[in-house]
Amino acid sequence: MSNNNEVITMKRILLCTLALLFLASEGGAQTVYNNYQHLIGARGASMGGAFTALADDSSALWYNPAGLARVKTPTLNVAANSYNYYKQDISGYNEFQRADGSYDSLDVSFEDYSVVANTLSYAMRVGEKSAIAAGLFVPYQSSLTAQGKVVTTGPTMLIDADVQLVLNEKFYMGMLGFGTQLFDWLNIGVSACYGLNRYNLEIQTNVLLSLLPLPPASNILFTTDQRTVREQQTLHGGLGAQILLGGGNSIGIYGQTPAFRVSGRVKEEIKSKSSIAGMTVTSDREPLKDEIGGRVLPGFLSIGYGYERTNSWGVSIEAVPVFTSETNDNAVINFKAGFEFFLAETLILRGGFFTDFSQMDDVTVKSRNKEQWDYYGGTVSMVIGKAIGGGADSRPSMSWTTIGVVQRLGYGKMQLYRADETMSQTKRVKEETQSSISVFIAETISF
Repeated sequence: MSNNNEVITMKRILLCTLALLFLASEGGAQTVYNNYQHLIGARGASMGGAFTALADDSSALWYNPAGLARVKTPTLNVAANSYNYYKQDISGYNEFQRADGSYDSLDVSFEDYSVVANTLSYAMRVGEKSAIAAGLFVPYQSSLTAQGKVVTTGPTMLIDADVQLVLNEKFYMGMLGFGTQLFDWLNIGVSACYGLNRYNLEIQTNVLLSLLPLPPASNILFTTDQRTVREQQTLHGGLGAQILLGGGNSIGIYGQTPAFRVSGRVKEEIKSKSSIAGMTVTSDREPLKDEIGGRVLPGFLSIGYGYERTNSWGVSIEAVPVFTSETNDNAVINFKAGFEFFLAETLILRGGFFTDFSQMDDVTVKSRNKEQWDYYGGTVSMVIGKAIGGGADSRPSMSWTTIGVVQRLGYGKMQLYRADETMSQTKRVKEETQSSISVFIAETISF
């Protein structure tokens, strides 16, 4: 019986180790977003991103370059220091059956805190009917940490296993755009974007085996340090139009190509160490590969309607069909809506709603994809304006300060594992939720 117990315990060691390595390999895919439908700028972000039809400042470079034709004076948008916090606790990420039928549980906690200064854009008139703009955007930055731990005991052994994951990722985008008034009722615009994505994933896995009641010198320790560094450069473009229907009504259409990878490099470092009774064995592996080609981000089409009454109120709605890419298997349609209401001439209340639906297949016990998440978000903000001196045509320059909050809620499914004492593993699907909250501060100056 004792030998049988030892065999069972050794199997559980292997299961714990495999579970932690599974978590490590899958953890880098954990993300709060699906299609990178990020909120950029001041007015656009405050209205939930529903800005295709109403875009009229330098952030039109991002939402719809046709809106640049509506820029009347030089406009600087230094927007949105975004303070983001995200947390998710998953109980029973993996489960291991005890001899009495109960389960040891590998519980995992994900946490992300990041500060992103995500917009610097400038637009100016060139001629009577046209404007140009340039901008630097940091739409995405993640500082994700994850921890998982399981402790289990056998008749003569104690197993203490844990994994720690740190993921840092940034996306930089430099954009140029041009917009012009083709007719009194039609503006058109074009944009081009260079993107730089940097990704750094570090994972440390530790499994400690204590032989009871032997002294600590007889402990067995397995450790694995894994690091993945990826850098890729992308190019994409956009073409947009705004149809001015009169009476404050407008329709906006903006199409963006997929972001195509023009160069990329991936480096992986894996270092393993085993310590048994004071003896240490190490092994290293450092593969390196270049990547080129492929659609890193999906293309999409934004179709929106907007209404605005000067210095009074406005609303906007839009639908966003999103197409496929390397990692997005299915096309989806997202929705956005926003409003603004002037409480006073220099005090504005804005809000919005948006969706971010998953493009992955449904998660089942037989599916290849491990996770699927749909997100719903809302924004609310207050805008305060003040004159800061003389501007063009003797009009005062205006500074508009925006302070807002973005709340995202995610509902999804995850494919998890459960193992019994015989090492037989079964897959199961568990429904989970996520949430994140961001506070953004933006400054827009019209000269």
